[in-house]
Amino acid sequence: MRPQKSSITCKICNTAATYYPLSIKGSNIFYCRNCTAFIKDASYSDIETHLDSRGYTNLKNEELLRQKRNHFFDYILNTTSKYTTASTWLDFGCAYGHLLQKLHSHAIQAYGVEINKKLYDHCNNQGLQVFTAMETLPHNLHFDVISAIDSFYYDPEPIKTITSFHRHLTDNGVLILRISNLNWLMKCYKLLGLKLPDGGMGDAFIAYNKKAIKRVLETGGFKIVKYQYAEKGKKQSQFHNLFYKFTHIVSMLNFYKWPITPGIIIIARKATE
Repeated sequence: MRPQKSSITCKICNTAATYYPLSIKGSNIFYCRNCTAFIKDASYSDIETHLDSRGYTNLKNEELLRQKRNHFFDYILNTTSKYTTASTWLDFGCAYGHLLQKLHSHAIQAYGVEINKKLYDHCNNQGLQVFTAMETLPHNLHFDVISAIDSFYYDPEPIKTITSFHRHLTDNGVLILRISNLNWLMKCYKLLGLKLPDGGMGDAFIAYNKKAIKRVLETGGFKIVKYQYAEKGKKQSQFHNLFYKFTHIVSMLNFYKWPITPGIIIIARKATE
């Protein structure tokens, strides 16, 4: 555990994010009142260590994870097809390359970015075209679609990455993000005095809500086309299915002014002058 700080600089808006008193192993949590994001005080090595310790980077679990997300990836493709006809696609945080393989089966030229060495090597062994970071992509490589499904919230430099997304998208290209939506729940934990090992952030190193992700996207030169709160095709436990349905109904009742769904899918388009 690092020495406790009273504040850090917000990775989104560069204002002060203050210490948020939630128990967490390995790092501290900070909250930015300006953009309403929660931030873990963590380095790239902390993120790599975290990824290496998770079950979803264990190669023995690959087939199980494929089955759990197969239909969800179909849903992502169907959703994206409403906004563009893609011939090239980059998946940021491509993990085992399951989405890349699905894209290839739809005659879409697909590339990936994966920072975890085990998963990067696995993709290479499968013959997939994968890079270790956005910075390693050739400057002349552009895509009709860039996706970041449950990966963008790991990135400790979101503005740098979103700017790189903009640079590598074709004019009028589409960006599709899936982020967790747990900020409201973290505030409930604090109100109730509950302590969790991860502070309620789950795998996220930056916990976004609508306001925070909108700030990031607009700073990077994107215009949000749609927020999508339904997530179809996920294979999960009965409890999680019920929780998703309950939070979706509550969010619908307040007309999505205060969405409490566990995740949000954002479709954005590259803004061009």
